[in-house]
Amino acid sequence: MPKKLFIKVFVILIVLVLLMVLNFYLQSTPTFLDRPTKLSSITETIELNYVNWACDCANFIETKYALNDPNYETQEQDCIFIEPANAKLKLPERYFEKDHFEKKLRLTGQFYLKKGIPRFYEQKTPEKPAPARVFRYTKFKMVKFQRTEKPK
Repeated sequence: MPKKLFIKVFVILIVLVLLMVLNFYLQSTPTFLDRPTKLSSITETIELNYVNWACDCANFIETKYALNDPNYETQEQDCIFIEPANAKLKLPERYFEKDHFEKKLRLTGQFYLKKGIPRFYEQKTPEKPAPARVFRYTKFKMVKFQRTEKPK
């Protein structure tokens, strides 16, 4: 009897440890469960600025906020993720390294209906990003800022 009890306790401990490891993984790593799935039926063209946050979080903001209010300060809840419709549409690295200082993005695509983390999201820190709106684009263009425009 004590041997059977030992085996049961051991199995329960193993299951608990596995559940704790799984829980840690799901809290720190984006998975398919975090991805939004249903796209809006509305195709739109939006203009965005890149926001270089010091965290893993949504890092693009629509230019409409600054256009409507010249004193606007970037808010995390206004930021969005972007997701290319396919790998060929991925933004070039030079955009993140240099071009975002001189150019905004003009994207055509659709928003997902629910917040989430995009499929091709590249995690930069151990922290899992908070879900945000995701725009899935099928076309992009880098556009030079006008003299009166400047990214915030």
